Amino acid sequence: MPSFLSIRQRLVKLVRLCVLVCAVAPAWASDASVRWAFVLNFARYAEWPAQKWASPSAPFNICLLPGDREMTVELSALEKHAFAARQVKSVLVSKLSDVEQCAVVFIPSDYKGALKPLLELIERHRVLSVSDRSNFIDEGGMIELTPNAGRYVFDVNLLATRAAEIRLSSQMLKLARTVK
Repeated sequence: MPSFLSIRQRLVKLVRLCVLVCAVAPAWASDASVRWAFVLNFARYAEWPAQKWASPSAPFNICLLPGDREMTVELSALEKHAFAARQVKSVLVSKLSDVEQCAVVFIPSDYKGALKPLLELIERHRVLSVSDRSNFIDEGGMIELTPNAGRYVFDVNLLATRAAEIRLSSQMLKLARTVK
């Protein structure tokens, strides 16, 4: 019974945070910080295989590909967080092979690189991919974050997350606009 309460309590917190972020974000936060808040919550409700990390103390790397200046400016603010006793480290990806060290990577809508080889690398190295690119999940990405009437909604490509051996919480999936 305690695990049920724990899951239920986490779901309630996630819903409250999503409602708060969606309802008042324009008044108190930049668009980039709202998107980073979603990325952090996606990470909280995802599970990676144990072999993802070299050691129990390895950092939880949240990465950003080049392209979104506002997201880049706010990237370092993520380092005040921790996941499962792992310190969050923010990484600005400068070369494609840097993605291997990421737990989560945000691919901005204006990313200029080729998407297909990037998504193949992401799957192979068990990295959760999030983007605000249009049709991202149709191209093989995992979570697509979309502005919608002054709020953000998200869509999930469950096949892509499973291929990378990343499990998403059923509570998070219930909040998604669509799950493929």
